[in-house]
Amino acid sequence: LQDTNRHIEISELEKKGRLVLFNLENGHEPKNQKEGEQWLSILEENKKAKTIPQKRLKAFIERLKVFLDKILGETREFSLEGLKRKSEQLKQTRQPKT
Repeated sequence: LQDTNRHIEISELEKKGRLVLFNLENGHEPKNQKEGEQWLSILEENKKAKTIPQKRLKAFIERLKVFLDKILGETREFSLEGLKRKSEQLKQTRQPKT
């Protein structure tokens, strides 16, 4: 906005939302689950407030949800239950030595 010499005030919420969109558009992903959830929350708040075009928000909200699902899947895989399951699978695939 500054480049076009348009001096307008935007809310803190919109500013945060646009920063999240900028990061996502430039290939940056959240560092962890907590940051991903924060980014998702910021975008969803902007969606409710209608501060950023809805079409643009919708695409990136979906992208963040996929990212969080991926992280949660990895977390489950490395949980105690996930490790037990993996151990059992390995035992079943091993062939006895002869």
